[in-house]
Amino acid sequence: MNSSIIKRILAMEKPSCFEDERSYNLSAPTCRACSYNDSCASGIEMHHFLDDLPDAEPCAGGAIEAPSIGSGAILESARAFESSNAAALGPAVSFESAAPYVFPAKNFRHYSHYSNNDLIAEVERLIKLADLMSAATQYESVRGAMCALHIEMNLRQQHAPRFRPQSPLPKKADSHAAALLGLDRQVIDLHWRAHSCDKPMVQVDDFPGIFDSEPFDFELAARFAQLGWKSATKAVHLHLTNDMQWEHAILQSSNIRDKWRTIRSGDLRGSVVKEIGAPQVYTALHQSMASTPHLRAHIPGLVQIWSARRIVGESPQRVARLVALMCGERARDASAIRRSIMSLDKHLGFIRGTKKVGK
Repeated sequence: MNSSIIKRILAMEKPSCFEDERSYNLSAPTCRACSYNDSCASGIEMHHFLDDLPDAEPCAGGAIEAPSIGSGAILESARAFESSNAAALGPAVSFESAAPYVFPAKNFRHYSHYSNNDLIAEVERLIKLADLMSAATQYESVRGAMCALHIEMNLRQQHAPRFRPQSPLPKKADSHAAALLGLDRQVIDLHWRAHSCDKPMVQVDDFPGIFDSEPFDFELAARFAQLGWKSATKAVHLHLTNDMQWEHAILQSSNIRDKWRTIRSGDLRGSVVKEIGAPQVYTALHQSMASTPHLRAHIPGLVQIWSARRIVGESPQRVARLVALMCGERARDASAIRRSIMSLDKHLGFIRGTKKVGK
């Protein structure tokens, strides 16, 4: 594909449903307003990837594996740790890769002049562009730019990895591109944590300095990402608290991963809603505001608040902080969040006959 065609694709007009695309991605995982269901950013689900992580559970077609270059004392320690935690965290999977893994983009701030909104828009344009490529080159065609964008967002600490638009898993889930995507996301999580003011206080066995920010050691992070452990095991080894894990795209426990899936999509059993998620809340608010259409512009923000309450509870201060990490903006005043919570409960009180749906 020549450069002129690529430039035209990147500059193409977005459908009307993308007017508030950052919020729309969170509140409505399936794009219902246009024909972009397979390629638009709002149709991309992070959990499509989570089940196919390099360190995921074996699937029907066999285990999905990731490159591993761990050796010597580090690898022996990894095996000992994995063995000692096997009962609680399950088996790990690993294999040797023919090609060494290197994280691209590193400290090159190509996007430092972009606004926060522009960074998100660029990620979404690259996702669209990659979707037009062949399955074999989907992620690799945009990998360098994508990683550079994530690193820039990490340095600003204003939009947590979990809540960003995510590249879809390459169509061939056991491909080299899928392995690269899993490894890159782990390094991005580690880089985010290293630049956060909230980081583990305990040194990580065999990986001292992995959360040092000046400078961040990308090679050390790449070595850790390639260890053949499950994500839950890695989260334990890194001494990550639950609050820290909620900010990550990959490095998290299975409980947090599963809860996020339910928040994103709900728990549907056929036509029965066992547990509501963001799409059901979005629809309920839209219906509740039928007589006050001027309020519908606030629906995406209310859905974010509903999602944040499911994660951190009822504290307006904690909700405000998490909502800021969801949308990449400054945290709102706690009193403003409290008023929004009251409005949310008013509109959603009819669901399941309860006054609150934050729980």
